[in-house]
Amino acid sequence: NIDNMAEDIMTSDYFEDIEQAKEVIQNNIEVLNNMGDIIKVYRAISVNFNPNEFINYLKNTNKPLGVYWADNYSSAKPYDGKGNYTYVLEALVNKTNIDFERSIYTRSLYPENEIRLEIGSNIKLNNVYYNNKPLEINLIKNKQFKV
Repeated sequence: NIDNMAEDIMTSDYFEDIEQAKEVIQNNIEVLNNMGDIIKVYRAISVNFNPNEFINYLKNTNKPLGVYWADNYSSAKPYDGKGNYTYVLEALVNKTNIDFERSIYTRSLYPENEIRLEIGSNIKLNNVYYNNKPLEINLIKNKQFKV
């Protein structure tokens, strides 16, 4: 419900009034609804693995990759990352795997272009970037990951 969500996000200093909050929510609903069935999303992470170690880690891990992604490369930031190497993961996800309510809420409250994925969703990595350059990912190209 847009009215309830608008009341919730009015606690931030970002909005001047409830109508502005409703407009931002409606705009975010339209943005998400207008995305295609398959969506490219990005997630930045900082780890202590060099590029070869990181690709091998991804190849061998069964750990989830996380639910918080962005819908564009430049919005992917490594929040709370403590590693020496920062990577941007690029994945393809089915639109049905998006948690729309939480995505809309977060996108409306913080201008981060966040896409919140449903826990347990499957994703496939399309690219892994280091220093804005794609890494060789043949070892993981066909692997399904969980979020």
